[in-house]
Amino acid sequence: MLGSSHPYFRVPGKELKKAAQRYVSLPDGKQLELVKLAMSKFIGVGRVYTWASVTCGEPACKQVRDELMECATSVRLFVPAALASMRQFIVELRRGDDDLGRFFEEPSERPSLARSASSD
Repeated sequence: MLGSSHPYFRVPGKELKKAAQRYVSLPDGKQLELVKLAMSKFIGVGRVYTWASVTCGEPACKQVRDELMECATSVRLFVPAALASMRQFIVELRRGDDDLGRFFEEPSERPSLARSASSD
């Protein structure tokens, strides 16, 4: 599903970057900082993609992933797991997967595992 009917079509670049960082799920540190830098090079005004263009039908998903990997390489991000997660985030984002919605929520908005475990 691509274009203006896409569930993430109107999500600002800042929110896309935050969601990608949560999706990759690295602890704070050097590698997460590199993910942030790569996503900043990839999404934003004057960057490879603006917020809506990541979800449009053109260019092809492979081209979008390849350009993301070029941004990762440019900031010297080489951790295979982080790169794979970033590529998968783009695939799921472009598909409009409903499961991604949780990555667009602030951590304080998500139900706590501790709270749900204590209610059992």
